[in-house]
Amino acid sequence: MHLPRVRVSLALQFVVVALAITVALGYAMFLVVRDVVSDSAVQAVEGEVSGSMAAHVGSQFSDADLQGGLSPARVIELGALLNGGVMSDTIRGVSIWNAAGQVVLGAPADGSVSAPASVEDALRGEVSSNQREADGSRVLNVLAPLNDPLTGEVRGAISVDVAFEPIAATIDTAIDRIIMTLGLGLGGLFVCLSVVAFKGSQTIGRQHRYLEAAFEDKAKSEKSRARLEDRLVHLANHDPLTELFNRRRFEEELDRQMAQVRRFGGTSALLFIDLDGFKQVNDHYGHRSGDDLLTSISGVLRNCTREVDTIARVGGDEFAILLPEADETQARTTAERLVNHIRRHSLSIQGEPITISASIGIAIMPAHGATPDEIMANADAAMYQAKASSDNFRFYKPGAARSARRNSQRDWEQRIREALENGRMLLYAQPIHEVGRGVAQHELLLRMVGKEGELLLPGQFLAYAERSDLIHEIDRWVIKAAIRAIASGRSAGKDLRLAANLSARAFEDKKLLPLVRKELRDSAIEADHLTLEITESAAIRDLTSALRFITALKAVGTQFAIDDFGVGFSSFYQLKQLPVDLLKIDGSFIRNLPHDPVDQHLVKSMVEIARGLDKRTVAEFVSDAETVTLLGQFGVDYVQGYFIGEPKPLSQIVSRASPVPLLARQTKPDPLTIRS
Repeated sequence: MHLPRVRVSLALQFVVVALAITVALGYAMFLVVRDVVSDSAVQAVEGEVSGSMAAHVGSQFSDADLQGGLSPARVIELGALLNGGVMSDTIRGVSIWNAAGQVVLGAPADGSVSAPASVEDALRGEVSSNQREADGSRVLNVLAPLNDPLTGEVRGAISVDVAFEPIAATIDTAIDRIIMTLGLGLGGLFVCLSVVAFKGSQTIGRQHRYLEAAFEDKAKSEKSRARLEDRLVHLANHDPLTELFNRRRFEEELDRQMAQVRRFGGTSALLFIDLDGFKQVNDHYGHRSGDDLLTSISGVLRNCTREVDTIARVGGDEFAILLPEADETQARTTAERLVNHIRRHSLSIQGEPITISASIGIAIMPAHGATPDEIMANADAAMYQAKASSDNFRFYKPGAARSARRNSQRDWEQRIREALENGRMLLYAQPIHEVGRGVAQHELLLRMVGKEGELLLPGQFLAYAERSDLIHEIDRWVIKAAIRAIASGRSAGKDLRLAANLSARAFEDKKLLPLVRKELRDSAIEADHLTLEITESAAIRDLTSALRFITALKAVGTQFAIDDFGVGFSSFYQLKQLPVDLLKIDGSFIRNLPHDPVDQHLVKSMVEIARGLDKRTVAEFVSDAETVTLLGQFGVDYVQGYFIGEPKPLSQIVSRASPVPLLARQTKPDPLTIRS
């Protein structure tokens, strides 16, 4: 790699430049300081001469001495005075001039007798100095005025020759000290600059490596971003388990094909498929095995259809196939092929070969429906007719199909009503763990005891309940059971927190809110021990009613959760308006989390969205420890799934048998549904 060389080169270049600047700066400072020190030393001497020395000498001369000249005796007297007073080892000579510029005493050290030009400056009150040679040595000649001590009037001038060697020594000593100080300071500066240079080069090197890595990863990140966008679009149109079209996208394709038929003529066919016996497989072997079976059957459907055909999963174990430009003969041939291949298909589950059959209803466009909803309903009705007969598929026949569907609906309504009245509705509870801590609450799951004593999952009977007002009775029954179970747990000294799912039609039930208030008041439990859940799609479908409904229940004190979060990608804006506490991330994003980078990005994004909305998150369908670890790293608050804990009868969760008749006769059932 070339990065280390780049870093060292930058550092050395910076150090060399810093050294050159430091040396140049030091030399310039030395020159300035030298001149300043020299001037200061000379000024000190000038000050001494013009100050105390001039005053002392001047006081010894009378006006007569200065104006009339000195007698030989006075010269000897004053010379002795000077030698004994002001003269020292550094003074080489003293000369006195009167105001007329005439030498009164002494002569300059160079032996000249004429007054220098600078005497005139001294007689004007100025002090001056210059260096010169005298008697083979260098002296500093200082000229200063002699002032009258009383009036300050200039009476003459004094010239003093001072030996320069002591002055030079003083200057050299001062310069040496300053050079040492400058050297230490500049050396420290250079060291600091060098450290900064190396630190800077390291930073630049790191940034260079980062940028180089960023550029190297640019293509990968672009591909990852494109994959994420593609995944979002895919999830908006496909069933996450089977990868087939979802119901919404299938209805778009159906609408488009019906428009083609209306415009250009011809026929097309719709096959509605329901898997016989799937519920038993799901109940006996578990949801994961049921999911494996659905995925396997989706492969069979692909293999039995043309590339132009459209396949979708439209319900739990229900599929639909659109056959463009197909008549009754082609539809019959396809249905027979599907029935035979599904019957012959075998899947090994827990070491056992599992086979199932299918019932298929067929509707032909445009004869059997003018709208997508009508054609779907009629194909569904034909499927019920096939299921009720010994045939595996049936074409839609208006009278017979309606009768079969009506009879099936009537039969299930009766079974649900009997289950409610005879204590054949059950509640199971599955633990929800706070990541890294343990059980936080349990989610309630609804079951119904079938005719043969088998347990039926919600997917087998709730659709029939939702077509009638029985769904409201189920909702109310579950809410009563949940609140009374919490109260029973409290009586046993157990802090039980339960979450129950509301049906999509709960918003319509005007009796629900009064019931919740009454049960909470009668039981005296803490309202926040009860969490109510509703699916994201149900909330978004009627946002105004959802907002009003959730706000009212929140005012009572219950917690609220949005289930299957993330399926409706366009609904984040609306969801922020709902005062919910929890967002339960849909299991389709969790099942393959350790092995799917796109799902990882999506889950991270959902957690960030939830945090931005000040809401906690729950991950469903957690199936292994690796998934739990990832979810903890992503910041998910709670986890739920068969790896965390399997559903158990609610009576086992409550520490003692609950006084609430969860399995007992209920003469007036009530709200909230629970799912498998």
